[in-house]
Amino acid sequence: MRQAKLFLFFGFLTLVLTVNRGSRYPQIGGQNAYFPTPLLENMMDRSSCDALRFYRTLDAKGQYTFQAVSVEGEGDMPVEREDFTHYQLFLGLQNDSAQIEPLDRGRAAKGCNALDSPWAVTIANKELRKLLQSRGSEGVELVPLQLSSGDSTLLIQSAFIERGRVQASPYGGKLVGPNPCPSMCGSNPAQNYLFDPTK
Repeated sequence: MRQAKLFLFFGFLTLVLTVNRGSRYPQIGGQNAYFPTPLLENMMDRSSCDALRFYRTLDAKGQYTFQAVSVEGEGDMPVEREDFTHYQLFLGLQNDSAQIEPLDRGRAAKGCNALDSPWAVTIANKELRKLLQSRGSEGVELVPLQLSSGDSTLLIQSAFIERGRVQASPYGGKLVGPNPCPSMCGSNPAQNYLFDPTK
């Protein structure tokens, strides 16, 4: 029973499907993010990846954005390979293309740890693939929200880029992370969900 409870705490944050057209939670200020399907599929396919975690972070200019990180098991980061990085930072849009920068672990951790209140949301591969494979989807948009509890979370929705702007797919699904970290991180969030600068 104790082991099951620990897995509940340290396992993946479960995301629930929302069928409403919008979210009932207020949006948080700052930049949304967009990650294209080929990039996310590559992250899920080319590593020992069970889920993707999206971290609120700062870019080199000090602007709020998000990075996608592949995770395995109960949240450990997979070992990086020479031909691939598991840390992808959204920089913005240029024309009809998302600008993504691969990071090493050190730079990824620096951006997250620069925030006064870092947070993250995890989505299992099978749930993310549903969004990516839905009709009209060319990627996913991340929209930061605030829950009634005060915790920050994400609306993750099927989307595409048109005329230099991200558009939510009218046929795609939406996922809202009900248990973001914090506060649903377990007893040691630095080691399990947020970057531990000592590693």
